[in-house]
Amino acid sequence: MHKLIETPKLGPVAISHLVVAYFKKQRDYLNDTEAAKEVIAILQSNEIEQLEIPALIKSRMLINDDSTPHLEFWLHSNSSMIFLVNHKDSYKLVSLALEKSIESFTFRDG
Repeated sequence: MHKLIETPKLGPVAISHLVVAYFKKQRDYLNDTEAAKEVIAILQSNEIEQLEIPALIKSRMLINDDSTPHLEFWLHSNSSMIFLVNHKDSYKLVSLALEKSIESFTFRDG
């Protein structure tokens, strides 16, 4: 995992090695540093938006009767990247990235 990075919309985040490896493979970067720079630029972008999770799915995501879900989905539509973000104590962990058109990315209740 990399150091904490400040982002305007997500707050402090750490980026998992899996996300950097995904970018490295998808974008044919020669090293992790180049891939990490793109991930950071996207996460620090003002164009990244949180996807609203339907209430039924959100209720199933609650852990230990806590009042907030511990997972979030974020979309950067300019790059077609979707990120899975896990809440930690004082930061969020960007644990997964997926390049996908938002038109085919849907949540279904039930």
